[in-house]
Amino acid sequence: MLISPTKINLICRFMMKVNQILNCSFDKWYHLFENITIKSEIIPIPKNVLDYLRINSTIILPKSCQIEMDTECKYRKEERRRNFDDSDDSWDEEEEDKNYPDFREFDEILKEKLKTFSNKVFIKLNWSSPKDAFWVLNKLSCCSLSDIYMLLKSSDFISHDLNQAFSQCEDNEEMRQTIDSFEYKLIMREWVNINPSMEFRCFVNKDRLVGISQRECRSFYQILLDGRNEMMQRIEYFFAEKIQGKFLDESFVFDVCLGKKSIKLLDFNPFCSKTDSLLYSWEELSDENLVLNSTNYKSHNLELRLIETNIGVQSSTYSMYSQPKDALDLNEFNLQDLTNLPSLIQKNIETQIGEELD
Repeated sequence: MLISPTKINLICRFMMKVNQILNCSFDKWYHLFENITIKSEIIPIPKNVLDYLRINSTIILPKSCQIEMDTECKYRKEERRRNFDDSDDSWDEEEEDKNYPDFREFDEILKEKLKTFSNKVFIKLNWSSPKDAFWVLNKLSCCSLSDIYMLLKSSDFISHDLNQAFSQCEDNEEMRQTIDSFEYKLIMREWVNINPSMEFRCFVNKDRLVGISQRECRSFYQILLDGRNEMMQRIEYFFAEKIQGKFLDESFVFDVCLGKKSIKLLDFNPFCSKTDSLLYSWEELSDENLVLNSTNYKSHNLELRLIETNIGVQSSTYSMYSQPKDALDLNEFNLQDLTNLPSLIQKNIETQIGEELD
C-alpha cells in the first residue's frame, strides 16, 4: 500500500531527535526560566544510586532510610515500655543486620537539601515525576529519605526515564556517545499546592503558540468555561513575554499553572507524539497552516480547549495507579515493617503500569 507524501511528511514530523529530549531535561532549561518557575534544586545522581534505581527487583530501602525508621521504632518501643511497664529484654532485640544499600554521602546531600525546603518537596528526575506511584504513600510530597526512595523505586515513569528515555529517537545510534554520557539528576522542587483545574498544556510550533489545552482533561470545571477568554489572553501574553525565543528548540510543549496574579511555568516536553496532546490531535498541531496563518507569536486559529460538559467525564487521569485493594491491609503497618513491602509493591506496579509517560 502506497503512503501519500502528506502522510510521510506527517510521520517525519513526529519522529523524535535526541536533542529534543536533551533540551527538555530540567537542568537544561531551569536556569533560563528560574524567575518564572518553582524554586528547585538540581542534584547529580551518582552511579551507584543510578544502578540501584535501575534494578527491577524488590524494594530494599538504603541504610540511611533504615536509620530513620529505626529511630522512630526505638521511640515507639520506649513508649511501649512506659505504657506497659515492661522490662522484658526482648524489647531490646535488634533486627538481624542486613546488607542494605549504602549511599551515605548522597543521602546527606538529600537531607541538607530537604532542610532548605522545610522538609517538604516534590521530586522528579530530568523529565518525569513519580506521580504514577501516588498510591504507595498516598501522597506525592516527600518529607524524608524514605519517601524519596519509595516513590522513585515504585514508579514506572521514573524507570522509563532511566532505561528508555531515548529509545524512540530516530538518531539514537548516531548519538550513542551523547546518550551514554548523559548525566541523570534528581530534582527537588519546593512543595506548592497546585489547583489541577488551573493547569494548562501549551503547544508551540516553529515558535508560534498553536494550541492550549486543559491539563486535567478528564474533569469538567465550570470556572474554566466562565473565564476562558481571560485565561487564554493571560497565557498568550505569558508566552510572548517570557518564553518565546528563549527555549532551546523552536517547537516544544510547555505546561503552566495559573494563579490569581501570576503564572508559573511547570515543565517542558518535546513537540512530538511521545507527549500527550490531550484535547488536540498531533495532526492538528503539526498543520503548517497554523504557523503560516499567524501573528509574530500565535496562530490566528489559536484555541483554549476545555471539557465542555460533565457528561461522560471519565475518572482521574492517574486513577489506574490508585492504591490496590491488597495494600489496604497495610494501613496499620508500623515503620519497621516497611522493608517487608517490596514483593507486594512490585507485584502491583507490574500489573498497573502502562505506556502513558506524561
